[in-house]
Amino acid sequence: MNTTDYTHAFPPTEQLLEAVIAVGQGYSESKWVAEQLVQVAAERTSVRTTLVRIGQLSGGVSGAWNSSEWLPAMIAASSVLGSLPGGHGPVAWLPVPTAASAIVDLIAAPHRIIHLRHPHPVAWSDMMAHFSQVLHLPVVDYLTWISDLSTIFERVDGPQTKHAKTGLSLLDFFQSSCTSGDAAGAPVTENNGLSILMDMGESSMCCSTLRNPGLEQLGVEDVRKWVGYWRRIGALPSL
Repeated sequence: MNTTDYTHAFPPTEQLLEAVIAVGQGYSESKWVAEQLVQVAAERTSVRTTLVRIGQLSGGVSGAWNSSEWLPAMIAASSVLGSLPGGHGPVAWLPVPTAASAIVDLIAAPHRIIHLRHPHPVAWSDMMAHFSQVLHLPVVDYLTWISDLSTIFERVDGPQTKHAKTGLSLLDFFQSSCTSGDAAGAPVTENNGLSILMDMGESSMCCSTLRNPGLEQLGVEDVRKWVGYWRRIGALPSL
């Protein structure tokens, strides 16, 4: 089983990776183990397998986005704190309908490992500016936002407690961005250092959906849909 030792400052390509890339979070570790099991099955049987590494999916046509995921939880906490987290780097969230179409394209692809994310990322700062416009909240320094989140229960009570708990439950994950750094040899990240950015070279070549010049970048109208959905289901305070 050939693997790539991903320890350099470039996005991981569509190959099996050493375990070091997944160590530290149970979620990513379980994904790595699952990939190894699929690969073993492919090597020992006649089963034809395809591994699809999906980045962050965003809401569908109606804006529906699972409110327990990290970004909705971050926005819920922000609504209580009265501020949004600033940051840097790309955001490559892929709308669910686009991801579904891309997977159909890739079913017959010759590659056994596929990466799926938005081929045209936008800046984290731009996405937070969109949320700021829709929610009427200022954007603050990320470390300030983290510090405020860690003491969130000192400032809220009543109905706001639910939204505070959603974000506070992921405090350790949000703090991991503060230690990702920009050191030489550090992974290329997205989502303000919370995720590793994946290379899309081979995947883009065999996917017409991702190559479509009409595929739009994420923008403020997407944010309006997501926020509208979260408000409808009670994951964000109503206006």
